[in-house]
Amino acid sequence: MKNEAEILIIDDDPNLRKTLSDILRAKGYETIAAKDGTEGLGLLKQNSYNLALIDLQLPDISGLEILNRLKSDHPSTEAIILTGNATLDSAIEATNKGAFSYLQKPYEIDQLLLHIKRAIEKQQSEKKILEQSRELQKLNEELKALYEEAKSSSLHDPLTGLSNRRLLEIQLEKGFEHAKRYG
Repeated sequence: MKNEAEILIIDDDPNLRKTLSDILRAKGYETIAAKDGTEGLGLLKQNSYNLALIDLQLPDISGLEILNRLKSDHPSTEAIILTGNATLDSAIEATNKGAFSYLQKPYEIDQLLLHIKRAIEKQQSEKKILEQSRELQKLNEELKALYEEAKSSSLHDPLTGLSNRRLLEIQLEKGFEHAKRYG
């Protein structure tokens, strides 16, 4: 089972990094791990990821600062905050900064996998909506151009200079056929 989603794991605990990487790879995800915030930010500059799993308390940079930079530079990348020292304030701040979810260590692996699945589904759905929106905008511009062409050419026959209703009907039919086919 290949998910084709790339997950960045930023955690200072080497055992947790390895265990999470192994489990996620077994579930079909591509993973890369960073031992601290600096390494994680460096990886984010080089690549984009579907999801980042971020430890809240890293030795060099706060997990919330990592989240802030992640959302600033890669707004479509989802993030899940993982912490052994959960507080209501940090959970609220993480959510306000754009974290998909916030889990307290130790967590049930099935719970984490469910959050990962939902975060990636959200990210992929938003990507698809954006692509479809761009395609619709392009088709709308093409239809407007056809309409303007039909409007200008339909007013008068180029040979006689007389009003031409049939030419307008033909141009509109072409526009509607185009809209049906691609819209």
